[in-house]
Amino acid sequence: MQPRDRNGALDPCVDPCFTLVARRLGEVVADRGVKHNDPHDKAMGSLLVSYGRFFCQKNDNGRYCGEYLFQYRDTRNKVSYIPASKRDYPDCRCPVEYIGDGACDAICFNAACDYDREDCFFRNMFPHVDERLAQTTRLDTITHSLMSPSAGSKGNPVYKEGVSAGADDAICSPFHPNFSCVRTDSPINCKNGITAELEDKGCCLGPLYEVLREALRLDSGHPALPSPPKWQLDRSLAWIEQKCAVTLDRTCAHGLRRQIVKTGLTLDNLDYDLVVDGVNGTKKLPPIDKALQLVMQQTVAKALGVLPSDVIEVRLWPGSVHIEMAVDVGAHAKRVKQRLKVLRETGKLGYAIRDGLADMRSLYEYRLAKDDNISLDPEKTYITTTDRVTPKASSSEPAPLPFKGTIGMGEFQKSLAKEDCPDLVPLDVPEEAGQVYNVTGRGTRDGSTRTITCTPTYEPVGATIPQTVTCDNGRWLPPRNTPFVLCRKPCKEPPYNGTQYLISGVGEDHGSTRTLSCNDGFVRAQGKDPETVKCNNGKWATPGLVCEVGVGCPKGG
Repeated sequence: MQPRDRNGALDPCVDPCFTLVARRLGEVVADRGVKHNDPHDKAMGSLLVSYGRFFCQKNDNGRYCGEYLFQYRDTRNKVSYIPASKRDYPDCRCPVEYIGDGACDAICFNAACDYDREDCFFRNMFPHVDERLAQTTRLDTITHSLMSPSAGSKGNPVYKEGVSAGADDAICSPFHPNFSCVRTDSPINCKNGITAELEDKGCCLGPLYEVLREALRLDSGHPALPSPPKWQLDRSLAWIEQKCAVTLDRTCAHGLRRQIVKTGLTLDNLDYDLVVDGVNGTKKLPPIDKALQLVMQQTVAKALGVLPSDVIEVRLWPGSVHIEMAVDVGAHAKRVKQRLKVLRETGKLGYAIRDGLADMRSLYEYRLAKDDNISLDPEKTYITTTDRVTPKASSSEPAPLPFKGTIGMGEFQKSLAKEDCPDLVPLDVPEEAGQVYNVTGRGTRDGSTRTITCTPTYEPVGATIPQTVTCDNGRWLPPRNTPFVLCRKPCKEPPYNGTQYLISGVGEDHGSTRTLSCNDGFVRAQGKDPETVKCNNGKWATPGLVCEVGVGCPKGG
């Protein structure tokens, strides 16, 4: 029976709760797999997240993308099983009849038990998915190994079959180290294969590649392998699009406008120049911007319960280091935005990022002040959305060049496009204020500039005017090491007349303070003594301190 039944309860896309539960369950199962070193749970968790993420996307033929991957079988694949002998595994603590029985057993997944023979490779745990992924390459040779035939510790051949093994001549897998669409050294033209797949599956080809990547990632770390396969798993689908001049439309937006969810934050006390260029004055260190991008991608994806490849961009700007991540999940954008808000409000987003950065121990060498820690200010964290339109899945219309900051672009990294800035410069306008800033200049293209001054009755705070801001890859930036200018009204003399207060402090501009305490002959009736009040955009704060003659609590009581 197929999972797609329009008239019955088997259609998982009738109720969005079904795929949501699949994603959440996948997160739990994958975490359990990591905790207990269980390859089956790691793989199952990844597949459940992919199931919830991609199953209900539809191509132009009206088919669910999940139909191309997740097919149910009445019986499980039969395996050739020769019972193991206890003599061959004297130190193995799992029942030897479990070894190589066709089921991945975490208790047998160790060197003493020969890592359960081949049971914990993806092809044996999920043969129906592996078969579908192998068909995607349209090459029979995908069933051979990337390396020379090898054997496990007990002489058993390992990693010889399945899509997750790969092959020297499986060159049409986009993650093959020597992948090329049109080759001069082979009669195989990979572009023809991709064209045929796009004609058959349309936008569902992208999700198949995403699941293929996860299958390869899982098997590449199998400890029975003498050396890790050389799959290029950091390649994004955007890289494939540029390499082959196609459009995959991984979210199945079909050329319609879709929402991209963005979240931004600032890491204080981090040297941007050292991070990105590896040079600041006389100090030199290896650039770590790519490593920082990958850590942020993995961290945010895990916190949101999406695939790492769904975090398509991680952009860096100076100040100290400002980071913005773009999450592209198509129809799931609303859910992701809501979850981001919850994570921010509960502080869990900040905790997740701090934990992720803690694994980058080398990051501390890139601090501005060596005696201070790298900090994340929750007040500077934001969530926003932007609309994008990309072409429908096509083998003849190439996708537009992605923006700078897109993850996994390889050799295309230096030629990426830079995004236009919004029409409005993000200036801080006080509540119930009229026109506060004068902004002159035109254009929103990268490199465009605007000049900012304050309107009459307002004065600059924190920076001088006129201030020139520049469009840098979608973000308006003030000059280096300078904040955006604040335009605020100054205050007049504090309106605290009479003799009850003893007033100290100078200045009448925005942010100036006065300290109030009860004068001689007065005692505190209520409030705090002393109390500091601040000038805020032309108004002094109303003090809570009340002083009266000879009554009330003793001063300081």
